[in-house]
Amino acid sequence: MPWPSTRWPGGFSFDIGDEDQIALMMKLRDQVMAENVEWWRQNTGNRILVSGHNTHVSYDSFDTRYPKTQGSFLRDALGSRYASIGFSFYKGSFNAFGTDDNVMRSYRVDGAKPGSNEQTLDKARRDDYILDLRKAPEQVRAWLDTERATWNIGAGWPDPVEYTAALGRAHDILVHLHDVQATTYLGAP
Repeated sequence: MPWPSTRWPGGFSFDIGDEDQIALMMKLRDQVMAENVEWWRQNTGNRILVSGHNTHVSYDSFDTRYPKTQGSFLRDALGSRYASIGFSFYKGSFNAFGTDDNVMRSYRVDGAKPGSNEQTLDKARRDDYILDLRKAPEQVRAWLDTERATWNIGAGWPDPVEYTAALGRAHDILVHLHDVQATTYLGAP
């Protein structure tokens, strides 16, 4: 079986000034990422841990630029053999490219917005924990299936978009961290 990534034409074949083209590009990108995982699984027989941004590994896209996610494609291919593990945090620092100058630097956020997913998760327990969303009690399930404000911190910051997500529709397991610290960036100064 040929390596499936040969189907990925790269972002340069899309008009990134057109929102519809961006959505098509991201859908194809996530589809090819999922095909690569499935190819590896079929050719090695191994279990695989895929590490990616919540937007990619989730089932339910909460970003209009991602009409179908890698996690959704993997669920289609693997069924319940795929489990999406999402991450959240209340406060801390992280590295990102400046959205105004594209320079990598550390940023800090002092706390999640009131009523957001992250703030409520942190109120439940001000410590790091793992929550298996598949085994959540009915009361908790109702909360998890409700869309509310959420952080979607990716490669660029600050992100002017206000995101919402229903965590129970996005992931099977959630790792919540109270306070995170940026890694040491090893790229060019």
